Amino acid sequence: MVQIDPKIIGMRIKKRRESLGLSQKDLATQIQVSPPAINQYEKGLKTPSTETLVRLASVLDVSVDHLIGATLSEDILVDDEVADAFNLFKSLSFQQRQYAMAHIRFLAQDKEGN
Repeated sequence: MVQIDPKIIGMRIKKRRESLGLSQKDLATQIQVSPPAINQYEKGLKTPSTETLVRLASVLDVSVDHLIGATLSEDILVDDEVADAFNLFKSLSFQQRQYAMAHIRFLAQDKEGN
């Protein structure tokens, strides 16, 4: 079962809205809510109703699943460097991935020790 997190919904709304070049006012008008409501959604202070989620998904051209965090997204790729590392990691063989993960775990433990 998917745990609905208003912050994830808000982050995804904002990211997609900005990528489409829409202002909060533009989006609000298109989905028939007030601009302050969009601001509250994007900050994770308020969760859109089911009806509003459907309208948001339609206007933003994404699925409701994406908005509520039920699908994997690029959002986990924090920045360009992480995205590049992930793409390189995907190209490795199983053995190479195991080796890389051993190093990552070592570095993470070393960080905890400092």
